[in-house]
Amino acid sequence: MAASSPEWSSLLPDILGQVIARLPHIADRARFRAVCRLWRSALRLRDSHRRGLPWVVLNDGAYLTPSDSGIHRLRLPMNTRCIGSTNDWIVLDRMDGVTQKHTYALHNHFLDVAVPLPELNSIIGNVPEKFEIRKVLMRSTPDDLVAVTSNICRYPFILCRPGKGAWVAGPLAMPYFRIIDFAFLGDMLYVITKAESLYAIHLTEDDDGKPDVSFVERITRHTPYPNGDRYNNDMWMGTSDNDGSPR
Repeated sequence: MAASSPEWSSLLPDILGQVIARLPHIADRARFRAVCRLWRSALRLRDSHRRGLPWVVLNDGAYLTPSDSGIHRLRLPMNTRCIGSTNDWIVLDRMDGVTQKHTYALHNHFLDVAVPLPELNSIIGNVPEKFEIRKVLMRSTPDDLVAVTSNICRYPFILCRPGKGAWVAGPLAMPYFRIIDFAFLGDMLYVITKAESLYAIHLTEDDDGKPDVSFVERITRHTPYPNGDRYNNDMWMGTSDNDGSPR
């Protein structure tokens, strides 16, 4: 009688936890996640309490993973460059050589999986030559929220969810126009502005799963310097606490 194949999905959570604890390298954790849904859920639960160091990503496809001090290189198609990373996903920007139109996607080098971002294509597909994406961050998985900041006032901040839609901050809207860094924490997005103020952006969605912002709360305020930049001072003075609709 032939031996039956092992039921990997039936392993107890405690055993899976011990296996995960012995997988510090990002590539091994990516392969672990690919085994089955149960293993992916177990890793997600453990990773929710553990944040790895961010990757160092270069435009040409080279990136450093601090967990194993590994230097990896992703072979990129022509006119494609890396513009950021979240966990083990790299964000790619491809520009058509004829139309100059941009298309965006998330790519997992270890699983060889790509997730297109058509919501971004429709918003920032046609942009000026000096357009630059400053930061891209996923909340959790590729089918969840993706946040983007750019260097042009028309699209200072974008929230999108693949297949669901996108939310775009208005031109020059505060605090989005002055964001220099941000991070997800559950259903909140915390942002730091150039005036060194901290805001909590309360995230929500409509019935179709399209992302939205319910309101914005100022957490800390940095008083403008007496001899500081007048423009920064004016922007600081024009925003009040607990802004429902940031100005």
